[in-house]
Amino acid sequence: MKRLLGVLAIAAGLSATISSESLWTDEAFSAFLASHRSLAACWSTLLHGDSSDLQMVLYYLYLHLWTQLFGQSEIALRSANTPFILLFAAVLVWASQRLFQSNWVWIIAALAPLAVLFASDTRPYFDVIALSLTCLTSLLICLERPTTRERKILPWLALASLLVGALFHMLMLLLGLPILVLIFAVWRNNRNALRWLDWKWPLAVFTPLFLALFAYFAWTFSRGATYDYAHPDLLSMASVLFRFAGLSGFAPNRHYDNPIRPYLGAIAVSGIVFLAALALLSRAWSRALFWALAAGIAQVLVLSFALHQQIEFRHLSSLLPILLLLMMSGLRRTWVAGAALGLIWLISDIRQLTAPEYRREDFRAAVGQCLKLEQGRRAVIAIAADPLAPAYYGLSPEGPAPCFPLTDSCQQGLAKVDWPRKSAAQYALFWPEAQIKSWFRLQNRNHIDVILLISRSRHPLLKNSAWWPVLETQPGAVSYQQQGFSVYLLSAPKP
Repeated sequence: MKRLLGVLAIAAGLSATISSESLWTDEAFSAFLASHRSLAACWSTLLHGDSSDLQMVLYYLYLHLWTQLFGQSEIALRSANTPFILLFAAVLVWASQRLFQSNWVWIIAALAPLAVLFASDTRPYFDVIALSLTCLTSLLICLERPTTRERKILPWLALASLLVGALFHMLMLLLGLPILVLIFAVWRNNRNALRWLDWKWPLAVFTPLFLALFAYFAWTFSRGATYDYAHPDLLSMASVLFRFAGLSGFAPNRHYDNPIRPYLGAIAVSGIVFLAALALLSRAWSRALFWALAAGIAQVLVLSFALHQQIEFRHLSSLLPILLLLMMSGLRRTWVAGAALGLIWLISDIRQLTAPEYRREDFRAAVGQCLKLEQGRRAVIAIAADPLAPAYYGLSPEGPAPCFPLTDSCQQGLAKVDWPRKSAAQYALFWPEAQIKSWFRLQNRNHIDVILLISRSRHPLLKNSAWWPVLETQPGAVSYQQQGFSVYLLSAPKP
């Protein structure tokens, strides 16, 4: 009964975060693929798109099937995480009781801000967290006096969850090195911990499947994949690890160019409390899990600097369960550390979920503002932002290929989905400054007002848009601010 109540409590808490707030950029792409009229059409778009999308192929196919059953609303899309929320809840309580002989340490782990944040995201990251936790818990039980029944089932479950997780997102494979380190660390202390006969048949079955998976990923890389991230530096990586630790609710929203100075006090206090909790936990936590987590983070740092790509904290999703299990292994011996860790994670959760500055891009409000301004005037709308989220809310972009992130033209790409069309807009994100000025002159000659929806994201592609210097030469422009956007009205001269 205690286990059931724990599972229901976690599932209810995480499900309560699922909202009908506006989709943000990455969610809109998920919604686009999920909204295709058939599974074959969805696969065709993936096959002809960027290879990085093929590296999370099973998630998109799963999401498409989900929307066929439950619709394409924001809540329906985000509710696709529900089965994985239930899996996460069940395995977390199971790990708490089976591995750590505790009926309460799962409470702290369930507050992990990274898990809470991704539970309501139409992306594969929470699903990867749940599958990674399943894999690691199954493996740890196999290494710690498993029952006869567990010896028959858990090797299969560990390998299956690792394989499915990798098909949901290739970065699940970041779990590979930590698993090897974990096995070695346990084996070093107990040479009989791993019963190879229990793994004989599971490995025989799954080895060809993993070889096929590696060949598939090699094929996706051979097609060329676009990874457009900033160059890494020590400060950026420290910021990623700070957020991975669950302290993002004390720092500025890094999606925008927010100043860090007002947050320095909160960052310092939360960091000190977190490190103090770690110091207490380190007296009792599992050394094997510690070295597994250290190996996972080290490989991420090496890969990031070697490939000159700044990794984001969401890319560490598969490593989060190692952190949670590590914390749980120490929490069973000290309630003081548990109280401190639970408090700062709870505060971080509440701030991320409720504070206005942590809201994602509000495409719905920005599109609504554009449509409102368009009423009753002769005007044309231009979009200098992601094209798919505005299209989801009825503002259909028009422009030649590539209509990034699509490889088709905007019209060809959006013809694949049945989204409402309230008005048309020019897709102008990549226009050079000369083209923007020429287009402005044309609208002025024709006495047509211009309504511009432009993103205020700190992503270099958007932050360095050619539209900004042009807007500085338009003193008469009227701006309306929405979360993550500016909407400008540039009135044409009267005839």
